[in-house]
Amino acid sequence: MQRLITHSCGHDQSHGINGHFAADSDRQASRLSRQKCRSCYDAANAVRAAEDSAAIADLALVPLTGSEKQVAWAETLRTKRIAAVRKRSPKTVECLASIADAKWWIDNRRVPDATIIASALPPAPIA
Repeated sequence: MQRLITHSCGHDQSHGINGHFAADSDRQASRLSRQKCRSCYDAANAVRAAEDSAAIADLALVPLTGSEKQVAWAETLRTKRIAAVRKRSPKTVECLASIADAKWWIDNRRVPDATIIASALPPAPIA
């Protein structure tokens, strides 16, 4: 059933809401009303992507290898991850910039930044 939802950004958008019970439909409509509409969400993502690209523009990134879809997706993931990691650990960026496998970026997209940083840095010398 189509319902007109007023989103948190103030825009109205029609959504197909399905549910066996009225409470399910109301819950889904309530959840959607707390989110931005699709156009505002896409605009915010575009701004974030531009900021991330500008933050790593000075790096020499190796070309990614993989299928066309993998490379397109991994480019976005790599840009976002390197921009975030650069703020926390500038030493790690060179190691991440040299990873050319698109599959690696996709497989590690949910790994926390701290884990990526810890695995990329060389072990500390034992004194």
